[in-house]
Amino acid sequence: MKILYFNNCWFTNVGEAFIDIGGMELTKRIFGNDCQIACLSAMTNYYVNNAPSYKFFF
Repeated sequence: MKILYFNNCWFTNVGEAFIDIGGMELTKRIFGNDCQIACLSAMTNYYVNNAPSYKFFF
């Protein structure tokens, strides 16, 4: 099962991490360890647009 977890932007606020990590753990306990959880927040668009892009040459 794939689950989208709307978190509270804990990348910029460590205190929120305790709430979000606990919420994700409860989600795993409810739906089982086989579920895949992806996080989404109000900051997702900002991170996607402002993340540095790297080109790797192999």
